[in-house]
Amino acid sequence: MGYWVQSVKQSDHIDSIQQQSFDQLLNQLSDIVGGCERIANTPLPYSYSVTLHRIVYIYCFSCPRLVESLGWMTPLIVVFIAYTYVALEAIAEELEKPFAWTQRPGLDTMCRTIENSLLELDDRPLNPDPSPNDLYYLT
Repeated sequence: MGYWVQSVKQSDHIDSIQQQSFDQLLNQLSDIVGGCERIANTPLPYSYSVTLHRIVYIYCFSCPRLVESLGWMTPLIVVFIAYTYVALEAIAEELEKPFAWTQRPGLDTMCRTIENSLLELDDRPLNPDPSPNDLYYLT
């Protein structure tokens, strides 16, 4: 991108102030990409995930004692509480990977929108939206 800005400046399409603005924005973009890479490459310690699993299962197995006073509704309440905690655990595992393949359709759509906006500003043809089969990934 820096070479492109330099070539556009040399062809007198932009002035030096605009070139400086482009360079500042590209530097900010590089910093943001670096931060995203650090987030994506920082794993959650294994001991945290093991502890989370154990706490959820111990709590779910101890639920019948906690709700004994409910009588015949105890199994229903225990199943509901267990389902809720296991679902929260699954959500936590998904949130550990902010840039995973399962999250890509939203990220791809945002990138495509930015790309089409830039193409529109440059009076180039827009990229077509992909078919619905290309948007979702099976995991």
